[in-house]
Amino acid sequence: MILCTPIVRAAVYGGLFAVVYFCAVCTPVGQELDAASLGSFAFVGGGIMPDVFATRGWILMILLGVAATLAVVRLAQRRIGLVVPALALIAASAVLSRLLKGGLLARPDFGDFSYAENTFPSGHVTVSIAAAIAICWLLPGMTRGSLVLVLFAAAICVALFSVWSFAHRASDIVGGELLAGFLAGTMNAGPRRSRPGPLGSPAVLAAAGATTLLGFASYAGW
Repeated sequence: MILCTPIVRAAVYGGLFAVVYFCAVCTPVGQELDAASLGSFAFVGGGIMPDVFATRGWILMILLGVAATLAVVRLAQRRIGLVVPALALIAASAVLSRLLKGGLLARPDFGDFSYAENTFPSGHVTVSIAAAIAICWLLPGMTRGSLVLVLFAAAICVALFSVWSFAHRASDIVGGELLAGFLAGTMNAGPRRSRPGPLGSPAVLAAAGATTLLGFASYAGW
């Protein structure tokens, strides 16, 4: 079906990314709602916040390490067609999220809503989702079962820990997931012979699960 093609998925992800940015960053109500998400985990206490902040970084490094290891194995097997798109996705996610957050996307000043710096989208979440997708691409035919659960849990932890540690607002998390999905769909839209596999269920589940849980955690008390 045409609705399931990678280019259509990329268009949907890109469109939703623009909607989230406009609603959450470019409107006063959106900024206020986003700022409220930073207090979602106040009931837990701030004593373990440094550990939570560090843990999200370690999870990202583990995902990147797994992707790098698989890439080396695939290179040894001369399966360059799997390696190049996977590494390109991770690199593009890291660079583009940094550029968007660092100046390409403006954050209007509508008042004192948490900190003034633009943090949309989250680089940690973008690259984590990209690494999860890259792992799926490097393991074609093995994107079911325990792998899905591991990637699902890792994405949720990075997303929730980013808000818990006051590193990111809720919209940054959703924006990072959508950006990774957009890039993956774009890179997966080439001729069939060059595709490294579909934008598989682990990435979809990870993004959906992280967004859903974060939404409940962040906005319930607003």
